Amino acid sequence: MRLRSAYAAAALLLASFAAWLPTEWYDTIPRLSGLRPLPLSGVNLLRLVCLIEAALFALLAIRQTRFVPRRPSVSLLKAPDSATYDLGRTTALITLVVITIVGILLRAHNLNQDLWLDEISPIVDYSRLSAAQVIGSYMRSNNHLLNTLLLKASISAFGQSEWSVRLPAVIFGVLAIPALYWIARIAFSRIASLGAALLFATSYHHIFFSQNARGYTAYIFFALISTGALIRALDRDDLKNWILYVAAATLGMAALLLTAFVLVSHAILGLAFLFVLRRKGGDAAPLLRRLVGVFLIIGLLAFQIYAAAIPEAYVTLTTVYSRASTGFSLVSSDFVHEMIRGISVGFGSPLIAFIFLIAGALGFAALFKRSWLLATGLVLPEVVTLTALVARHLTISPRFFLLAVPLAMLSAVAGVAFVIDWGASRRSLSPGTVRIAWIAAILLITAASLRSLPYYYRTPKQPYRKAIGYTEAHGQGGPVIVIAYASTGFKYYLQREGIQDSSRYVYVRSRSQFDSLTSVPGAERAQLVTTFRRALRIEVPAFEQQLSSAWQQDTTFGATVGDGEITIWSRRQGVPQR
Repeated sequence: MRLRSAYAAAALLLASFAAWLPTEWYDTIPRLSGLRPLPLSGVNLLRLVCLIEAALFALLAIRQTRFVPRRPSVSLLKAPDSATYDLGRTTALITLVVITIVGILLRAHNLNQDLWLDEISPIVDYSRLSAAQVIGSYMRSNNHLLNTLLLKASISAFGQSEWSVRLPAVIFGVLAIPALYWIARIAFSRIASLGAALLFATSYHHIFFSQNARGYTAYIFFALISTGALIRALDRDDLKNWILYVAAATLGMAALLLTAFVLVSHAILGLAFLFVLRRKGGDAAPLLRRLVGVFLIIGLLAFQIYAAAIPEAYVTLTTVYSRASTGFSLVSSDFVHEMIRGISVGFGSPLIAFIFLIAGALGFAALFKRSWLLATGLVLPEVVTLTALVARHLTISPRFFLLAVPLAMLSAVAGVAFVIDWGASRRSLSPGTVRIAWIAAILLITAASLRSLPYYYRTPKQPYRKAIGYTEAHGQGGPVIVIAYASTGFKYYLQREGIQDSSRYVYVRSRSQFDSLTSVPGAERAQLVTTFRRALRIEVPAFEQQLSSAWQQDTTFGATVGDGEITIWSRRQGVPQR
């Protein structure tokens, strides 16, 4: 009776919300210029989903629906290793705490380095909007909703600084370390799962994104939790894991829209589980109904979160990611170069990265043999993401495939486990010797990742402060012409650095603006600032021609974001502006 009353109250609340939902907050949201008109009102979509949910809750109340667990007839989830050399539960938990503390320290170090373009844009776009307007807006694809809301809360609590802006990403980055241990325990012993957690805690790539004020670490965290919860729920059909799965999947959608590809992958994984279950003589029908209900709930909740923003999100994403400058073509040399650069920088050497990739591929085969559910649950989102982007003729960026990072850690551990178990069986090694072998192998891989961190810590993602300091110190009285993608960062840091005379900094995005500034008297003393040269070359090729012929590079400040280095230029003597 109490559950029925709760359903009825939820139905009434949702119906009332739909009826009395105001529209003023939505109508006053600023929109980007240059996009197609919105196809429909987001407020009406939000009303619609609330009415649908109200009707479903009313139906649940009428039918007095409650959760009734099925009795699994066949278990497809193997128990993790219980080898004699494994650690005890208490020792493993203490070690996990130590590893997590290491992860905190690595992610907190040098957190006040300069923000880069994609970290600054949400501050500029959304800091003055209310929470409701942030939820209803999708001005740019870098509005990672959950991160934007937490970013606003962090700034409100601690003031606006680099570390406070990045704090939500750091927190999710740290939480992902024990999350990886938890999901690794599906297939591995405690010592192997701790090895995966340590590799993750010291991973260059995960540290990079943990110090990147975006929604990527939240995406990874919720993807890990939802994948682990789904696998356990499929095997046990217990309410606790189903609730955890719904919560993690829904929050994952709020963190990053890429989670939609994770959910598609989970649906495929669920169908594969049902197929295998039926072949082994199990009853698949009750679990199929459970999966349909669970994905319906997640779909409605996710739709409710984004309903107001869906029209603008559709227009923005289909416009922005159809531009070549926002990403890469799958078969382009630029994409291959960026992938090689991104993987290599994490190990400080292309050779070490290549060795790790080969070992990882072999390790994935070992991981699949240990737990096809875990291996498939983490690799399938990457396949689905790639397939969807290629099918829609959209550009591709390496950051879309970040689940490959925890997958690589698990594959590495699976490879180490295979080698150590094979050696132990051949030579009858003692448990103590096997533990030493495990520690040595994991520390060796960890050292390969740590060797790239010194460069990372001393190099900002984008060095705006250094670039501004240079233009202030070496200016010759002429204007500082800030081109296209450098504009947002310069405007932000000129104010943050308290530059008294910022009037000489001018911002241009077109060749006509550029020509008018460089053809006036005194323009020969001008300085030029560029960043993201590839995107600039694609969108405004005339700039590249002009730079090569009439300007010379004075200095370039390195960046850890690909192509994010900032270059300061001056006019070549005796070369006229064309």
